[in-house]
This record gives sequence, structure tokens and C-alpha cells, in this order.
Amino acid sequence: MVEFVALLRGVNVGGVNLKMADVRDAFTEGGFDDVRTVLASGNVLFRCQSGELNDISRRCEEVLREAFRYQARVIVVPKATLAAAVAQYPFDTNEDERHPYLIFGSDPDALAELVALGLDVDVERVAESQSDLPVVYWEVLRGQSVDSGLAKAAAKSSARVNTTTRNLRTCKKILLK
Repeated sequence: MVEFVALLRGVNVGGVNLKMADVRDAFTEGGFDDVRTVLASGNVLFRCQSGELNDISRRCEEVLREAFRYQARVIVVPKATLAAAVAQYPFDTNEDERHPYLIFGSDPDALAELVALGLDVDVERVAESQSDLPVVYWEVLRGQSVDSGLAKAAAKSSARVNTTTRNLRTCKKILLK
């Protein structure tokens, strides 16, 4: 059995409101083991037999669609991959001034598209993973997370359905579970 993290896209924002206890129950009924949730932002830890991440993601999406009747989008990463991504966060962040984020993706092209953007470095900066991790690192001035160049581009591009963003603090909380 391998421990995975399902990062649900767009949960408890934009009209998709799910109670994490209900999500936990749905995952358990869907055949996943040792299911736990972290915060109300759609973070589910579980164990299952190792397999193709896309197959596990599709299975998670199917469980959510059946239980909650919405078009679920889920990025699944092994918990060890999340730990490596957190450990490799490249920016020295002063969280009083900037928000540190990790953007996880199921499509390498969508992540590359975000890295290739021309950004205002006084507002935000972005870095790609220096390994094979499915993540882009993003740091943005407080109060600019929704209005920055990357945020606006991500909302309009293929990244919109193939990525999900988590604050670095949230990722660290997930790892403690």
C-alpha cells in the first residue's frame, strides 16, 4: 500500500461546497484505506495499491462525482512527492509580505505554460521544479494572489483544469497527518 494525497480542485470555493467528513466517507466507501482529510480546502490522504496516478485520479473523481454529483477534478500525488516538493521550495519567503504557493499539475504542458509567462517580478515570481516533480513554485505579494499575472493567466489557460494550487503552509499541514 502506498500513501497518496488527493488535491481536489475548486472545493469550498466557487459554489462546490463539501463537508470533509462526507468526502472522507465517500473515499472510504470507494475502496480507499486509511482516509483522512486536512482543512476544508479539499485535501484527502489515503492509502491504496500503487498504480498509475492518472488511474487513481480518475477513480477519485468518479467517487466524488457519484457521491456529490459534480464534475470533480483531482490531482493525486504520492505523499512522498508532496514532501519532496515542500522540501525543494526555492524562495526565502517573508510571509508578512508574500504568499508562498505550490501549483500541482497533471499535465506537464500546463505547468510549463505557467513557468513561461512574462511576470512582473516586483509582484510575483515563479520557478519550475528542479526534479521530475509535478509542481511549479509561485510566490506573490500579499493581496495579489487573485489579481497577479500568473493568477489571471492560469484562470484562462489549459492550466485551469489541469492544476490546483496550495499554500506552502497547507502543504506542510498535510504532511503532518
